Amino acid sequence: MQPPPHRPWVLPVACAVLGVVWVIWLAQDGRRTEEAAPEPVPAPVKTTSPPPQPTAPTPMPTTTMAPSEGRVAVTSPPPSIAGAGRQTKSVATAPLQLAFQTPTSASVGEAFDVRVTLMGQQPVGRIAMDIAYDAALLKARGTEEVDYGQRPPDDRAFTIERTSDGQVAVRMLLGGGPAGQALPPSAAVVQFEALAPGGAVLRISGIAVLDMADQPVPWQAVGEENIVLIH
Repeated sequence: MQPPPHRPWVLPVACAVLGVVWVIWLAQDGRRTEEAAPEPVPAPVKTTSPPPQPTAPTPMPTTTMAPSEGRVAVTSPPPSIAGAGRQTKSVATAPLQLAFQTPTSASVGEAFDVRVTLMGQQPVGRIAMDIAYDAALLKARGTEEVDYGQRPPDDRAFTIERTSDGQVAVRMLLGGGPAGQALPPSAAVVQFEALAPGGAVLRISGIAVLDMADQPVPWQAVGEENIVLIH
């Protein structure tokens, strides 16, 4: 009996086949592991809303009265609080309103009046005030120096009580009966003479209004400070 032929290539081929099978089996096992693994679930994101800010209440208008002068002052919230385009209404109206007027300009040597428009329903017995001015630019004319040609014949003007350097005190008596007297629509307070070029500032203060029983009358005023350009 002859021995079987020697085949040295059989063992390497068998090893190669086993290696290929082993690689294929590992690849399929890894794929099954990936498919079976659950996908990670993202953690929920927590959001925190800021707490609501408290809204400050809009301040209401307030009314105060100065007891010494009887003036009614009305204060209102600033526009940023009151709202854009919104107008605040006055909560009080004084029984007497005064509006002071001066010319915007005058020539050196020219005389001009400071006038006041009076509006009110309550009888008034007396009105007094002080006027401060620049004595280098203006001169307060006394009763004998006033140019009455530029005033109406029935103009009920104030009278000068006292004068000092740069200040004049005036008074207007209205009295005439227990029920008082009707207020004139307009009256000359004082007459000035322009002395030199410049911007002459006139400031009206110390306003006092009394009724027939010498009791203070509440009032409101506009135009208490004016500038007259002298040329």
